[in-house]
Amino acid sequence: MHFTFYDWLLILCVTAFGTVSSFVRDPQIKSVFATVPVPFSLGYLAVGLPIMGANIVGAFLLLAYAHTARILHDRFKWPIVPSIAVGVSTYVLIGAFFAKRVPAGGLLFVSLCVMCSLCGIFLLWKQDYHAGVQYRTPLHPLPKACAIFSVVVVLAMLRHFLLGFTPFFPIMNSVTSYEARHSLATQCRQIPVFLVPAGFMLGLMRYLEVTVGVARCWVLTSGVLLYLTIFIPINAWVRKKTLGE
Repeated sequence: MHFTFYDWLLILCVTAFGTVSSFVRDPQIKSVFATVPVPFSLGYLAVGLPIMGANIVGAFLLLAYAHTARILHDRFKWPIVPSIAVGVSTYVLIGAFFAKRVPAGGLLFVSLCVMCSLCGIFLLWKQDYHAGVQYRTPLHPLPKACAIFSVVVVLAMLRHFLLGFTPFFPIMNSVTSYEARHSLATQCRQIPVFLVPAGFMLGLMRYLEVTVGVARCWVLTSGVLLYLTIFIPINAWVRKKTLGE
């Protein structure tokens, strides 16, 4: 399959980003790596499509992935790798099925953006906070990098099937799930921190690109800046709650 420049940028940068995150012991900081919009940005560029309804649904599927891996591993005592595999496979199957079935824009898109942010706010308000287990797998960084590289290559190959679901594919989240297997609840508590700004970011990006006609590089820059403006203070608040400060 032919890979473009942005495909290779996605593969190499996310592999490096994921490998670096594997050195972190704090599960909450590991989860932050998974919610910083680096994979999203590169996935958006690699797919080459405007923001659409599938992106918002992908955000909800990311939440579903995190809880699927947690429930299978923590409650049903599955090994972590099969738990991750089931979560990722579910994302792929649902994404591939709905990739061309979710309306691109219109009122549904706006409603989904609002629901995304409100869902994040509700979960932030209702969930409990406690520090996870400090842990780092003893596996050498090279096998970790190779595993991440393989997953991102598969994602690049599936991008034409996943379309708008590609940017939120749980690449970093699967890395975090493996590395923070003793604190999967911490990863789940971090996803709402991502959902709140994601609704605003995606709404702005679609408006700038589709309605105004702004160039994609500026669309992405504006969206990521808005995301970080909302994300950073919320994440700081969650960090304090987690540490009991």
